[in-house]
Amino acid sequence: MEPLRFRRRTLGLFALLALLLVASATALVWQWKAPAAIRARLESLTGHRVTVGAVHLDWHLDLVVRDVVIFGSPPFDSQNLARIDRMTVHLRDSKKLLNPSEIVVDGVDIGYLATADGDNLRGPTASRKSALAASGRADRADMPRIVVRNARLRGSLVRTHGPHIALRAPQAEIERDAKGLVQATLHHLVIDAEGVASMSATTFKVDLARGGVSVFSGTGVALEVPGGGTLMDNLSLDGTIAALGSTFDLHSNEVSLRQVVVAGSWNGRFAEASADLHDLPLRALGGLTGGRTLGLENATGSLHAHVAVDRPALRATFDFDGKIAAFDLLHPGIDVTPWRNQSGTLSLRGQLDLPSSRVDVDAMVKALGASLKVKGVGENMHSPRGRLTISTTEHAPLSCPVLLQGQPAPVQQALAGLDLQGNLGFRVQLGFDTSAWEDLSLDFDVNPICTVKTESRALADLLPILRKPKTAQPPPGIKLPLGAYHSDFVPLAQMPHHLPAAFITSEDSKFYHHHGFDTDMIRHALAQDLANRSFDRGASTITQQLAKNLFLTYRRTLARKLEEAVLTWRLQKLLSKDRVLELYLNVIELGPGIRGVKQAARKYFGKDVGDLTPLESAHLAALTPNPRVLARRFRDGQVDEGWQQRLYDLLGMMKRHRRLTAEELAAAHSSKLELRDLGRDPSL
Repeated sequence: MEPLRFRRRTLGLFALLALLLVASATALVWQWKAPAAIRARLESLTGHRVTVGAVHLDWHLDLVVRDVVIFGSPPFDSQNLARIDRMTVHLRDSKKLLNPSEIVVDGVDIGYLATADGDNLRGPTASRKSALAASGRADRADMPRIVVRNARLRGSLVRTHGPHIALRAPQAEIERDAKGLVQATLHHLVIDAEGVASMSATTFKVDLARGGVSVFSGTGVALEVPGGGTLMDNLSLDGTIAALGSTFDLHSNEVSLRQVVVAGSWNGRFAEASADLHDLPLRALGGLTGGRTLGLENATGSLHAHVAVDRPALRATFDFDGKIAAFDLLHPGIDVTPWRNQSGTLSLRGQLDLPSSRVDVDAMVKALGASLKVKGVGENMHSPRGRLTISTTEHAPLSCPVLLQGQPAPVQQALAGLDLQGNLGFRVQLGFDTSAWEDLSLDFDVNPICTVKTESRALADLLPILRKPKTAQPPPGIKLPLGAYHSDFVPLAQMPHHLPAAFITSEDSKFYHHHGFDTDMIRHALAQDLANRSFDRGASTITQQLAKNLFLTYRRTLARKLEEAVLTWRLQKLLSKDRVLELYLNVIELGPGIRGVKQAARKYFGKDVGDLTPLESAHLAALTPNPRVLARRFRDGQVDEGWQQRLYDLLGMMKRHRRLTAEELAAAHSSKLELRDLGRDPSL
């Protein structure tokens, strides 16, 4: 019996050792083959390159996979699409080996990246068909149920044109059932358009089925503006995205003045979007300009807009009705003093035809006491050209008293005392081609025009001395040489003929032929400013420059231009051309602290006005565009060849306009400009 027992024990020991060897071999094979098999299966399911960390079976005979990395589609394959902490694969109810019945993912970071060329989920835009084929494999109905817990989502959309879009959701749950329906719940979702606006949603639900995508937010959506805070809150967003058509609806949940409705829909043929906002507080938008252009502390806005697009024909119609109230204009290019409590409305209708690259607009603008009609057409979007007409409404000119009363307080203060009657009507027509700004066309017509019952106080105080320089005395505080009472005043009759001729040729060649404003000068200046994308070049006539020197500051602002236009109109009506020219030559700035031609002749040449030569007159006229800088340029008395040639060119223009004789031109060409050495002059 003992040998038998011994043999049985020996056989049992060998069997146990064999079982251990088989188990060990199986474990080794498992450690070697299981990760690769799981990786291959995941790559087949997702269509992406995958790496797998550890794989083991738990006591439920479920596969537990850790440290799974899913890479993006090429060319984004160097970046992660998702990183999974733990994935449990239930195999118990599976009909095939490694074909799970359910996958539970616990802890995953999802990173979505999209550019104009494609995204890391589907790959390049040009190869979307293959990507869709791959996704088709992943969307099969026999795929297992997938449950994702403790997910964290971040995304980035980078476009060539438009702001960078970033999105993030610190917590999300995702579930895909066996029929392919995907349901996701994103908590505290934030979508940020860099530098423009942010949308946040407390809870955002997404349902993805074969028919399309549905989204629902609940009531926790808010729109915020960088640096400005919340623009709108308590909103709801609903939408569907499907192959046959899509819709979205963003609306407020408050029955109050803050009503918001934004909606849209599109399908294979048509797309449209509309917006309705009523008395919306705009304070938050002040952050977009840093509070340096618009003051929106108390401003409100209303808007109705609608856009309809015929997608196959590539044609769109649009209409826009907007109103903004109680805003402040703070831009230094408009005025040095803020324009408080302004309001305005805009009604715009139009059509856009992409095949012909043409847009037609018809608008009505109401602001500053005026109602203006704007009508235009533009073509060739790459190098736009077109026509624009701005006019008062037909058969309804502007009321002059209402127009004056509608101006901002700083403008009214500058024109204080002015009392207007009657009506104003005008029409401005502009033709442009951005590839040839020099061909800009401009036509301006005014009819009827306001009548003046009482002049502004600033003009009324000076009017006696402006009209009767020989007898009247200036009001207290006026030190300008406006008449014989001033030792630096020079009557026009006592000036050499080439002196006023030089200024007219240099500054206002049509001085004796226009009514205070030169349309051609404005057109040329506007063309150059548009070509240079700046507004550095002016177009002021001698009458406009006189108005500026008598009443206004030297700042180039819209407010000063409005005031200058009114005062120029009045000077043109009240004074003769010769008197305007005489005043201009006596008050024009020709250097730091140098007023008028008499002071300038004494300063630069040490002589009286009557002794100036044509070349010296040309020098004074050439200083006008920038007298302070140019005066310092010649303070040492030296004249360079470039400046000398500039003066010769000006004299040549005077000859062509018959303002200089051939003999005078020849004499000027045979001489050189000689200036006094002003190097010790503290003002220069």
